[in-house]
Amino acid sequence: MKTAELLSGTDGAYLFHYFTKDEFKTLTIYVSEYQSGTLINKSKVADLDYDGIDSPSKGVIAVVPDFESFKVKLIVADDYAKYSTDFPILGQ
Repeated sequence: MKTAELLSGTDGAYLFHYFTKDEFKTLTIYVSEYQSGTLINKSKVADLDYDGIDSPSKGVIAVVPDFESFKVKLIVADDYAKYSTDFPILGQ
């Protein structure tokens, strides 16, 4: 949690731990936008490829909003990779 606090600043952070026994070659992360409970948009944010290595059995996905800049930082970390990207929120 200390890491999340350091990353998040004043807007907070959301940590998601995942565990799987299934093998996979690509971890795809999507952002889904809902309006009044109806899905209105779904877009791919990241693909993490695990070609040539075993897929991880566990990892952490951190979502760190920056509402002042209208963007979100996505951080994915597992046994093999660390990936980070920013994407806009609110259609900005």
